[in-house]
Amino acid sequence: MYSAVIRVYDYQELACVIRSLMKLCIIALDEESAEVPPTIENQYIDVGLIMGIALQLFPVDEFEFLNEITELFSDNKEETE
Repeated sequence: MYSAVIRVYDYQELACVIRSLMKLCIIALDEESAEVPPTIENQYIDVGLIMGIALQLFPVDEFEFLNEITELFSDNKEETE
């Protein structure tokens, strides 16, 4: 089980993230129209904000750990040859 911590400045930014993610999902589900329905007031999708969340969710520590393991096993492999 993993948990992710998403840092936002305040509730308004959190609401903006949620709205942008929902709008992005609407577009992804309705590939024919590829736009936010006109019934939604603010149709702007803050892609930068969504990408910032994606960066927060990116498992940097795990990749560093995998790199260390790879280097460790590479050293062991060279010693056995």
